[in-house]
Amino acid sequence: QGRCSATVPTVCDLGALAPGAHATVIVVAQALAPGLLSNGVVALPAAEPPLNPDEDDIIAVAGPIVRLKKTASVSTVTTGGEVTFFMTATAHGRGVARHVQVCDDVPAGFAVVDAHGGHHVSRRRWCWTIVRLAAGRSQTLRLDVRALATTPPRTLVNVALLNFAYRPQQRATAPVRVLPAARFTG
Repeated sequence: QGRCSATVPTVCDLGALAPGAHATVIVVAQALAPGLLSNGVVALPAAEPPLNPDEDDIIAVAGPIVRLKKTASVSTVTTGGEVTFFMTATAHGRGVARHVQVCDDVPAGFAVVDAHGGHHVSRRRWCWTIVRLAAGRSQTLRLDVRALATTPPRTLVNVALLNFAYRPQQRATAPVRVLPAARFTG
């Protein structure tokens, strides 16, 4: 009976249960890494305000939701100039997010100068793993790039992706306009 959402945290509406009646909700989870996993449920009455939990209630904590924000140190750069991209992962909610992966797809026209702990995955992709991120905390990752001398004038959009558990992938972007360097003659 009832329905459950496909969101995090998962919310199940079982409808009205008569006194003494019961309902069973089965949740299947897959461990992504070894370690301690916190899981749980909160049962609330439909009446407002919610009652304080007592010994008959089931209490548990859902893991955090992790959001990604991306910024660039400048909005415009000349060829040969450097830009630093900042990717900030922030955990919201309760608990600890473990093994959060952030990857940056460096657009053609930029060359990586320093990935500050990121590892090179493929031709243009650099990734970092945040081993532990407690709810209410943030971690900022950094990527320094240089605009290549051969890059034509245009706006390049740098894209970062965040993956954590079975939550929807987060995507964040930071555009940077590339202009030709000034040429001096004479």
